[in-house]
Amino acid sequence: ATPTRSCTRATAGTGARTAERRASWTSSPRIAATASFLLESFAEIELNNSVFTVDANVTVSGGGMLTVVGSGTDVNIGTGIILTIAADSDLQFSSGDILGTGSLDVAGDMIWDAGTIFAPIDIQAGATLTTGTTGVKTMDSGVLDITGAMTMNSSGSITMQNGAAVNIYAGGSIDLTSTAGFTAGTAPGIMTIAAGGTLTKSVSGSADVDIDITNNGDIHVTAGTLRIDASTLTNNANITIDEGATLSISNGSLINTGTIEEQTRLVMENLNAVLTAADTTFKNVVKSTLFLADMNDFPTVNTIYGSYFDETSAPARSTVQVARLPKDVKIEIEVIAQL
Repeated sequence: ATPTRSCTRATAGTGARTAERRASWTSSPRIAATASFLLESFAEIELNNSVFTVDANVTVSGGGMLTVVGSGTDVNIGTGIILTIAADSDLQFSSGDILGTGSLDVAGDMIWDAGTIFAPIDIQAGATLTTGTTGVKTMDSGVLDITGAMTMNSSGSITMQNGAAVNIYAGGSIDLTSTAGFTAGTAPGIMTIAAGGTLTKSVSGSADVDIDITNNGDIHVTAGTLRIDASTLTNNANITIDEGATLSISNGSLINTGTIEEQTRLVMENLNAVLTAADTTFKNVVKSTLFLADMNDFPTVNTIYGSYFDETSAPARSTVQVARLPKDVKIEIEVIAQL
């Protein structure tokens, strides 16, 4: 297909592109055979209010950028077809739709400002996906696979609907750096964190995840609040909550199937968050009660529990074995503290 126009433009500003070659389509190009776009550094292909049909495997490489803009722009990836953004190139998705049952494989960098994605996306190892602005972003029926790094900026959450799901694989990570998270639309899928995968909430502010999460990897709240809202977090592995940070289960549920070590640390970190919010510390705890599903776990629990207290200020403590705890967890701890 032939672009309707091309131009060279200068861009001012530190770190900006000093010159760009741009090819812009406003019609409906179709790639009907295996092809590639070799874009030199700072070169750009812009799809603007057009339909871009990919009927065979296509690779964008060479250091340039593929830009999708305009509410009427559709990128349609055919069944069994792969549109690849090579490690040296970028994709900027600002509006429109990415359609089809073929796959968008990103080995470089992708910026998602707004628009709806129906096709499966694979953010590969070493690649990055960054969300920006407050534009409306929707994942509809597709699956977002993360083996690279995804950073969610600003307050522009992603709405998940019609079975859309997120998989964070070993080595992959999602970092919620602001108030952006995942919002449940109609019939959303789930987020699955594999062993070696990480979901992080960093920077102050509250970010919501309104879809169910199955955690077999790591959830780390380093700052602010990660709120699981009206959904279920099934934890089979590790949850770490740093001092001053909060994991909030709001109108949802936490099912903790981790080991007694993991569950004990989670309970103690949650207590730490509650005490911090009340402007007090473990030093001011005057009484604690430990409820165990199995008294054989006491030595392990005692070691972890004791690491949170100073020997000179450890509170009075009772430990009891119970027949069953809510959600079939292995441990529950109650404390009374001075304010």
